[in-house]
Amino acid sequence: LIFFLHHPKKIPFWVAYAVGASIFSLLVYFKLHASESRGSFLGWSFGWMAQESPAMNPVLFWLVNWGAFLPLAIAATYQKKSWRSPWVQGAFVLFLISNCVRLQPWVWDNAKLLTWTVLLLSPLVSAYLLELWKKKVPWKAVVSLSVGILCVSGAYDVAGIFRSPTYTMWEKNDLALAEDFRSHSRPTDRVLASDRPHHFVLTLTGRKVFFGYRGWLWAFGFDVRPLETEVREMFSGSQKGQDLLDQYGVHFVAIGREEKSEFHANEPYFRSRWSLLLSTPQYQIYRRPG
Repeated sequence: LIFFLHHPKKIPFWVAYAVGASIFSLLVYFKLHASESRGSFLGWSFGWMAQESPAMNPVLFWLVNWGAFLPLAIAATYQKKSWRSPWVQGAFVLFLISNCVRLQPWVWDNAKLLTWTVLLLSPLVSAYLLELWKKKVPWKAVVSLSVGILCVSGAYDVAGIFRSPTYTMWEKNDLALAEDFRSHSRPTDRVLASDRPHHFVLTLTGRKVFFGYRGWLWAFGFDVRPLETEVREMFSGSQKGQDLLDQYGVHFVAIGREEKSEFHANEPYFRSRWSLLLSTPQYQIYRRPG
């Protein structure tokens, strides 16, 4: 819209662009979301993530999180008269939208727009700092301090790699179990397991899972509560649960600590009714009988 206002003579180009983008977006929407999505994507959310920190108002929140970047961007826009640039206008419009409107169920996802704000304003801030550096010595000190402030948060994150213990996603047993399971199953087989995002079935086997990670499904607007109820029923070992396992064509059931703690998996039921395929100290995988 901003570029259209700057170049009204290119109406055919912008109309073609809008039509093409709309067709693609609508195809994706109707394919993935229209029939299943029940969550609310849009809503007012002033201050973005500042609302998660009651002790901070939005101004303090952005000073803490972006440091000198936003003040420098505003100063550069004024000093270099860059407010006429559609790129700069677009950057600030995206910043305002991200601070006023929730664009997905999880407000943190507004960071995807804020990334473009940073990318669009970074050349302007860099050029402004370079101009200040060419001035007298006191300005060089200001630039040095500003660059230090701009880099400190990133340096802190990188330093965390060295000061914090390594986070282990999978143990060697998980890797070996995933390889064994692939050799005993087909890519089209459906597996009932916990929805933990780094569960070995979800991430290492290349097999279909009945229940994906709830956090991702919710972030896309899907209401997972009915499905979650069915998953608990299937793990329970009840007759209704067995009927659901038959209805959905579940070929394998993985039971470990997460399945027991989150879904109260009834392992004695599966041990007596299904065939034990693979077993480790952490997991047991049962195959549908017959």
